Amino acid sequence: MRVFIDKLFFLFSPTVQKFGGSLDLNSVLGFVDSGRGLILAVDGSASELVREIATECGVDFDEDSRAVVIDHGSFANGDHMLIASDDFIDFMMSFWGRKNRSSCTIPRDWSCIQSC
Repeated sequence: MRVFIDKLFFLFSPTVQKFGGSLDLNSVLGFVDSGRGLILAVDGSASELVREIATECGVDFDEDSRAVVIDHGSFANGDHMLIASDDFIDFMMSFWGRKNRSSCTIPRDWSCIQSC
């Protein structure tokens, strides 16, 4: 049995190939499944490990590494690829774990972000 002390895990290293110590894919997914939060930053260079974590949490990526998400409804400073949100942290802190969320696919040809 694993006991978690922290409530939120930040992973801002999209190219990481493996974690150190006892931290691995299963422990990250166990952390999320236990009701804790994961904030994951990715880009086109995301490693297989990071993509697998995201996929297990219900997020799919387009195979084309040049694919982007464009938001025409809530953008910042005239840049439609810079997403603006006031309640992002509240949303991230309130999700229930990967088993209870529906899948979210981000295809190459979307012209705006849709709610998952």
